[in-house]
Amino acid sequence: MSIYRKLKDYINKTESGTTLIFGDLMSRDCCYCFEDEKGEWQDWFGVGFYGHEMDYLLNYYVVGIHPKYKIEKDKIIPYLHIILYKEKPNYE
Repeated sequence: MSIYRKLKDYINKTESGTTLIFGDLMSRDCCYCFEDEKGEWQDWFGVGFYGHEMDYLLNYYVVGIHPKYKIEKDKIIPYLHIILYKEKPNYE
């Protein structure tokens, strides 16, 4: 069994709704790092609203989660930097 799972597999379904274990695509607490169609790495930060344009990331594999921080208005803002691959890594 692989340790790599799709982002959508981190969803925790509850009676009150659906939430991701470490945030969702709208979360300001997460940054999703992925490779685009041109082979360039992109970062997606949630901004509090979401029009479902990034839903395809739910089918990407989570290969790394790193705690990071940024400074905004003289405040330290912690967030999770989540690295996603389109294809399942084969490191076995």
